[in-house]
Amino acid sequence: MKPESTRAGPLCMDQYRNIFGISRIPVAECDVLVGSFPSPYKHFMVMVRDQIYVAWAYDPQSGKRLTVSEIQRQLQDIASHVDKTHHMEPPIGIFTGHHRDVWSKWHAHLVSLGGENKDTFKWIDTALFSVSLDDVAISPSLDDHARATFHGVSGTNRWFDKCMSVVVTRDARIGVNGEHSPCDALVPALAIDQAAKSEPAVDPSGAVIMSTPNAVHKLKWTVDENIRNALVEAKEFVYKLTSNSDVAVLHFTEYGAGLIKKTGKVSPDAYIQMCIQLTYYRLHGQCVGVYETASTRKYLHGRTETCRSHSIESHDFVELFHKKDISAMSKYDAFQTACQAHVKTITEAGDAHGVDRHLLGLKLMVKPTDPPSAFFTHPVYAQSSQWTLSTSGLFFSDRMLATGFGAVVAEGYGMNYTIGDSIIKMGIESKVACKETSSAAFRDTFSNVLRDVAAMCQEAALKAKL
Repeated sequence: MKPESTRAGPLCMDQYRNIFGISRIPVAECDVLVGSFPSPYKHFMVMVRDQIYVAWAYDPQSGKRLTVSEIQRQLQDIASHVDKTHHMEPPIGIFTGHHRDVWSKWHAHLVSLGGENKDTFKWIDTALFSVSLDDVAISPSLDDHARATFHGVSGTNRWFDKCMSVVVTRDARIGVNGEHSPCDALVPALAIDQAAKSEPAVDPSGAVIMSTPNAVHKLKWTVDENIRNALVEAKEFVYKLTSNSDVAVLHFTEYGAGLIKKTGKVSPDAYIQMCIQLTYYRLHGQCVGVYETASTRKYLHGRTETCRSHSIESHDFVELFHKKDISAMSKYDAFQTACQAHVKTITEAGDAHGVDRHLLGLKLMVKPTDPPSAFFTHPVYAQSSQWTLSTSGLFFSDRMLATGFGAVVAEGYGMNYTIGDSIIKMGIESKVACKETSSAAFRDTFSNVLRDVAAMCQEAALKAKL
């Protein structure tokens, strides 16, 4: 992949070190990431019906890339082996969807049991990535495709601790599930899109077939009654967690960035952010805190900063927009002001002039024995950091049907969007247990808001010509 840059200059590529061969290891109170770059390992892990296998991207002896047909043969051999096997290993992967401190307890216990466990963990932790072959077919619905990618059948057949997990259903629907701590979504998404551009895959020069015929093998676990009982509880926990996820996907094809720039004359990202806030106001009758991811990769080892998208200007616009006695031109002027304020805020955040990462650092410096901080316990701080709307934009690609992530508060929404020239895609997640939220209702209302805002811009543009 070529070094990335924007109009402002080059971007730090360090996060690309953390895509392959990286695992998140559960440790009490604070997990750790393990892996190195470049990874010295040549294998990846494959999960089928909760069984875990080792397969190879590179020949284990020569280190040369295997041919595409050789990789395919390994996957077919694994699927055949699962069909024929009579002994199924316990579904340890379900622990990776449990609370991290609970998983750390049972991870340590599995290591203490000895047997094959230490070697099994090493194979998993050093695998370049994970492939989940789900023995299920799903409907053509984009919503179902997103659910299959997020968590599949109640979180089974997954190892959520790998940085990147490719999910393939029986009817060849493909998605990628990412573990967020090693890198931000943009980085693996760009890598995945680069791979998708290369389809159909072509063997690289010097690709070989496997020199060790029996290199593909199934990983085994040594367990005791404590682990068996814990697995029952883990399945219940993860089932409740995944059943509580309300997912909806939007493909809005009436317009996109082309019309936004021509008629709205604003940043497409700012446009979408105003529409998101309008949507929430229309559904719930109030404005709330809005988080948008701002990248700080213009700096060495930069990750993200918070763009606080809900501003005084956006608040004024949202309230003004719903007043019937206000002209389209007045609404448009307020819209322009709100979008300009948004561009200023997200630019400052990307320049590392935001406040939230600084405040997080200060908050983490407070010791348990210190007296409560008047600032961090203040209700205004708590309310301003309640991200009811957690949002993020991603680059547009025809090869990606949708993107998305989970809500960060029980009564909120999580959403990721991409803006094409004539299409807007969005993945939305909320919680079933919250009776006030609905991902489908948000999707439908957002579509109507997109129409209404476009109509406002067009009416204002027409009157400006008169």
